[in-house]
This record gives sequence, C-alpha cells and structure tokens, in this order.
Amino acid sequence: MQVQTAIGKEVYLLSIILIVSVLVSYGLIYLVSRPLDHLRNYAWHSLSSEQHSPPDPSQIKRLLKRTDEVGELGRIIHWASGRGA
Repeated sequence: MQVQTAIGKEVYLLSIILIVSVLVSYGLIYLVSRPLDHLRNYAWHSLSSEQHSPPDPSQIKRLLKRTDEVGELGRIIHWASGRGA
C-alpha cells in the first residue's frame, strides 16, 4: 500500500511538472512569435499593392526601434517600401 501511495504522489508531481512546462512553453512561444507577427503585418501592409488599413503607428515605431533581427528586417522593409531615407 505504501508503494502505491508513493507512486501515486510521483505521478501527480510529474503531471504537475508536465502541465506547468507546457504552459510556460506556450507563453514563451507567444512572446517570440508576437514580434514576428507584427513584422509580417507591417511587411504585408507596406509592400502590398492593395489598399489596406495601416498598422498602428506606435506598433511600427516599436518595431523599427528594436535592435534585434526583427527590427533590422523592419527597417529593411521600411526602406524597400520607399518610406525610409
């Protein structure tokens, strides 16, 4: 009986660890994918020949001020769309 109780506690502990790690993974994926989604949205609106409503200007400003690869690609798209100097 003690062995079953110990195994049950370990299963509960491992289940909790699994659930927490899955939730943390989803949170981190969201944090990583959000800037890429903003970049995709900006590229679509900047380089498309169709008329679309422009993205939020504050969002664009934050995107162009980034110092990582996403910001660099944003500045390239800004330049390629004829809006950059």
